[in-house]
Amino acid sequence: VTSDGRMNDAWRELFVRHPGRFLLGSDTWINDRWSRYGEIVAIYRSWLAQLPRDVAEAIAYGNGERLFPRVRELLADALFLRGYLSGMQGAFAAGLADLQRAQAIYEELKLPQQVRNTINGIAGLYSRVGDYQQARDYFEASLQIQRAEGLTRDEVVTRYNLGRVLEKLKDWNAAEHSFNEVLRLSRQIGYVRGEAYAL
Repeated sequence: VTSDGRMNDAWRELFVRHPGRFLLGSDTWINDRWSRYGEIVAIYRSWLAQLPRDVAEAIAYGNGERLFPRVRELLADALFLRGYLSGMQGAFAAGLADLQRAQAIYEELKLPQQVRNTINGIAGLYSRVGDYQQARDYFEASLQIQRAEGLTRDEVVTRYNLGRVLEKLKDWNAAEHSFNEVLRLSRQIGYVRGEAYAL
């Protein structure tokens, strides 16, 4: 496809004329390919960058998503896990970007449980970096969804996390209210662990 890092004109014309007919993949069929995987992907990215963006995206992943619809959900799952792990390891910007992309895909696929989990993951990450205002906003968004769906146990956990964030914001009355709600809801559903959170 390329010669000295430059895409062959005939290949470029073919890709541009028929972007829906190509998929990009890599086969690590021998161990040596794993050790060179970063190099291989860099080569792919270099020639994809020489194509119009819509054509490059179709070849890189769009056509695969169209042919294998479940791939979108698997991509979102992978982004969620990588984002959460990145955030826990201190790569907050990368983690946040992955979680937000996962949320967008889950919303597009209408997967409410995964949307809730991702919103809580984003809130937790904002809390870890000390952006308590953003964390509060995300926890409150999650609470709205949980209340609407009658997910009281999930609401208990989110309310507890919200209370901790409100403490960091020094909003003592709101924090106390949140912890009182944790206690009330936990007793209502017999969730002993939730009661312990509140005390």
